[in-house]
Amino acid sequence: MNFQAYPLLFEPVYKNTIWGGDKLSSYIGVKVPKNSPPVAELWSICDRQEGCSVVANGEYVGMTLRELIEKWPQLLVGQRHRKDQLFPLMVKIIDAGERLSLQVHPDEMYCRKHPENESKTELFYILDHDENSQIFAGMGHNKTQSQFRSLVDSSEIENCIQSFSSRQGDAYYIPAGTVHSIGAGNLILEIQQNSNTTFRVTDWGRLDKNGESRRLDVEEALNAIKFNDRSLPLVRADERTVIANKKRELVRPNKYIKVEELKIVGDFFSNTSSKGFHLLSAIDCDFTVKCQAGNFIIKKGQTCLLPAKLGSYGICPEPGETYTIMRSQVGL
Repeated sequence: MNFQAYPLLFEPVYKNTIWGGDKLSSYIGVKVPKNSPPVAELWSICDRQEGCSVVANGEYVGMTLRELIEKWPQLLVGQRHRKDQLFPLMVKIIDAGERLSLQVHPDEMYCRKHPENESKTELFYILDHDENSQIFAGMGHNKTQSQFRSLVDSSEIENCIQSFSSRQGDAYYIPAGTVHSIGAGNLILEIQQNSNTTFRVTDWGRLDKNGESRRLDVEEALNAIKFNDRSLPLVRADERTVIANKKRELVRPNKYIKVEELKIVGDFFSNTSSKGFHLLSAIDCDFTVKCQAGNFIIKKGQTCLLPAKLGSYGICPEPGETYTIMRSQVGL
């Protein structure tokens, strides 16, 4: 059976957590399930046992991303991909009604010593936020490891972390080993390595509906945090008027993820290659991908997968319109 390459859309995978919010429905224009605890995450692209994307359009509707990879790993993902490997990236929308735990994800060096864990480097892109929302990311420049360790059991530990006021269009590069938390009231696009390993330092004394605390992983977290990395995670929104198509890198060069913010005001053309796929996320409006297979509408809040085999594609906005699109792929 030959592989038919076209922009793949997937059914959303919803995840419920006690810190979930109420912004997701209005953003994507679709009612999300009303449960307790509330929906906290929408997984747009995922290839995991705890949630796998199911194709929602075209010839492969009803097939899972895992099934596609097992049949056509190189044509879908890239020439070096094997059918037993997971899809390398995940894309989520995070709806934080309450602040998330203070946490860290391990890097490859940690995972080589503890192979039951998975490395995770990620990017946050702020879609919406409440007036006083914040992002916490990275050790404070005048804070020490010993200060951090001494405050692990105190709410004052947040004073050891760099804090930033949320602003729509701002991005945060969170390499593995960076201690961080998403503050209440944020709606965030998250692009990450395919991993679900999180070490919680503190959950701020929060209890679930049964009056129980969530698991903490303090010792693991303390061993995974890169205390000497004091780099600035914030990439400020570019608010200048767009008069020509613009492409902006949002992460420092790395082998895990490459993320570009595209501002498109005129005809834009690109292509995938045998080296790998592209993911396109619609940030502020619907847009259409034109390719040999036809025209495919991507709704606001959706992420489409352009297979490695797809080749040339175009995005052509109407006169006077500006599209903001996040384009993601594996880092080089």
